[in-house]
Amino acid sequence: MEHVRVLADDLRSVNEHRRMQSDVSRARLFKAHCLCRLREIVESSAIHCGDFLEVLHRAERALIADASCGSTLTHQIDQALERFCTDLRRLEEEALERDRRRMADLPFQNIVGAKASPHRKLITVRIRTFSGAEFQVRCGLDENLLCLKEYIHASGGPRARDQQLVWSRSELAWIQSLETRASDSFSLFYLGITDGDSATLYYVRFCHQCRGACRCVECHGRGSRSACSACGQVRASCLQCAGPCVCPNCHGQASLCGGMCQVCGESSVACDS
Repeated sequence: MEHVRVLADDLRSVNEHRRMQSDVSRARLFKAHCLCRLREIVESSAIHCGDFLEVLHRAERALIADASCGSTLTHQIDQALERFCTDLRRLEEEALERDRRRMADLPFQNIVGAKASPHRKLITVRIRTFSGAEFQVRCGLDENLLCLKEYIHASGGPRARDQQLVWSRSELAWIQSLETRASDSFSLFYLGITDGDSATLYYVRFCHQCRGACRCVECHGRGSRSACSACGQVRASCLQCAGPCVCPNCHGQASLCGGMCQVCGESSVACDS
């Protein structure tokens, strides 16, 4: 859901550059582009949540509604995308709260993850959650850290990518300095985890935009044009536009798109004049 909201924010930024234009045909071109991009990213991400689809259809209806002039249409696009972003934030917060409640209700469990086999060393690690729940997980030293997280997830815990394990023994502190993808790929034997080791399980929701723990719920570390309202970061200028991005497709050079940009509606004739 996060990547859909980032797309909508980007479309709003491009639309902001078009605010002073009154050409209805160009505004309609950009509106059609907004609809296509939203549908494409939703289809590729395979999101089937009923609430999300309802929010998407509401945004599509708001975009499809016609307006009498270009400037009014530009304002209509901005309002539709702003409402869409607001609704997506609400859905994200509701999903996060559901996951937190589920974490708080986890019971004590003995998880038999790995199966015994000849020449395989099995260990038991104790996992505690911040809310006080506890898991005792049996796994093989030859298995990687991701397997341990998958055992926890299969017993009612959060998804493996949403788990952060902080180990109690000081000799294991170096694991925290590794990137999650790296530490998850190493075997428990390589990491130095032994029988009886314990860790605290934290729920850290995976962010598709940040590819891990979220750097900022609003801009995902990219910043915004007038400083992000959450982290204060300002978005870096577009190298091709030498400033705020005019259009993600033509970057203000419609001649590169055969004379007419299909995103912002700008034409090389208009640019030359």
